Amino acid sequence: MEKHQTKIGKNLIEILMYSMYDDAKVVLREYVQNAYDAINEAVDLGILEAAKYGYVNIILDNRHRSVHINDNGTGIVKKFAAKKLLDIADSFKDGKNTAGHYGIGRLTGLQFCERLIFKTSAKGEDEYTEVVFDSNMARMILNDTNDHRNAEEVVNSIATVKFGPEEIDKHYFEIEMENIRKDYSQLLDEDSVREYLEEVAPIDYSTQFKNLLINRAEIPPHIKSQRDNLKYIQLSINNLVDIRKRYGLEIEGTGDKIQTLHYFDIIDDEYGLLAWGWFAITAFTKAIPIKDLNRGIRLRKKNIQVGTSNLLDKYFDESRGNNYFYGEVFAIHENLRPSSDRTALVATPEAGKFYELLKSKFKELHKLYHLANELKGGLKDVAYGARLASGKGDEDFEVAKTKLEEGVEKMQKAEKKGLSSVPASKFVIDIYKNSASKSVKEFEQKTSSKPNITIVLDEEKENSAPEMFNKDAIVHTSSPVPQIIDIFAPLKEKYEVEDVKLIRKIFASFTKNCPVANRALLEELKKKAIKELSNG
Repeated sequence: MEKHQTKIGKNLIEILMYSMYDDAKVVLREYVQNAYDAINEAVDLGILEAAKYGYVNIILDNRHRSVHINDNGTGIVKKFAAKKLLDIADSFKDGKNTAGHYGIGRLTGLQFCERLIFKTSAKGEDEYTEVVFDSNMARMILNDTNDHRNAEEVVNSIATVKFGPEEIDKHYFEIEMENIRKDYSQLLDEDSVREYLEEVAPIDYSTQFKNLLINRAEIPPHIKSQRDNLKYIQLSINNLVDIRKRYGLEIEGTGDKIQTLHYFDIIDDEYGLLAWGWFAITAFTKAIPIKDLNRGIRLRKKNIQVGTSNLLDKYFDESRGNNYFYGEVFAIHENLRPSSDRTALVATPEAGKFYELLKSKFKELHKLYHLANELKGGLKDVAYGARLASGKGDEDFEVAKTKLEEGVEKMQKAEKKGLSSVPASKFVIDIYKNSASKSVKEFEQKTSSKPNITIVLDEEKENSAPEMFNKDAIVHTSSPVPQIIDIFAPLKEKYEVEDVKLIRKIFASFTKNCPVANRALLEELKKKAIKELSNG
């Protein structure tokens, strides 16, 4: 029997052109992602000193209805340029050290324009390579039901390759989308494109946010090393240079001041450190409205956003939970990989564990904004009592005093519960206590001629902390963050990765099935076993 010869039909090209993305702007993220990988490769090869010296320039030309993107990454050497630009789903990227992986994203630009042009040159070469894709030709072939060319034949039919002279020291990759179709004019809207890339691109934080919040917040060493190694590029749009993430010193949608940042990790006994993240500590006075483009804790891989701002909503106990926060989670484990359309993570055992642990972490955040709500209720009573105290008449004084004391009691109960069950609660408690102490002082001033009253707020920091709504004063204090150390790390120097994973699984099973009363003993035995294995 004659062996069947597999054929990849032309419909694959149709899928890549028309079915990858709903939002046209996503194609810009794909191209920025590719530039980011090329820039990091240039750093590895010594062509660039650091990723931050890599740039991506985007020009939106409304007059000629074109989008032009260029970067100063490695470029592609002439020998491999045509192959890399014409071959489909044959990427050289491993998805571990690169943001890209599948090698299918570059053709998506064909959906939005009439001609898609790639031009590139590598350092040390005196020629460039240019590949031009004809979108109109592609549409004609794909729409012809009598045309049975396969995917490879379609690509070869719609693409042309040419070469030309170039300066030997230049290294770049350029993309031009010519004649943007009228249905996709959002690609030419500078404000819309800027807002989108500020959200998803691998760019730096604003100087203010870095200096007053990032650099002053307490952070465990193992997370700091990850944060400090976070890579970013310079991005400009229509000569608006060095676009950055939008985070400032307050929650734009609510006016709540950001007091500090709280860092956390997602770590598993079997897989080790899966991710790390941060969220902003505020008064959490109310949910952040949808108009605030920073709303929600976002998922990122290689500093590029995965999915939309609400991707992680479902891991909160309440659907509204994520709407109280600014924050980011950075997936770092090599098996936490974005899907081909970058809308979520690929379903791997590591991803399953990551989501499980993230849900547990978000339970803590659920308690945190509910704590804030309880404190807010108590503060409301304290403030009302202070306003009610007029200094006129014993009856008014007693009503005001009672209201104030009731508010203080509510806050003290909330504080006690929060400190015992909610990580990072101290920050939020201090915000409300600082505000309450001012109301207490106001009450005492108004009632100075009345019998003396002492209102005790536990661990009050009235003299050292600013008002809750003082724009220029930011609380940068933080409680100690427990450092989570991978106790299995010493085994990595002596055993293979798979061996260490097996040991993790064994001890994870022990922990799962061990009675709670014996957990401390088990942990001691675990440490001794690891020590013996690492020294044996």
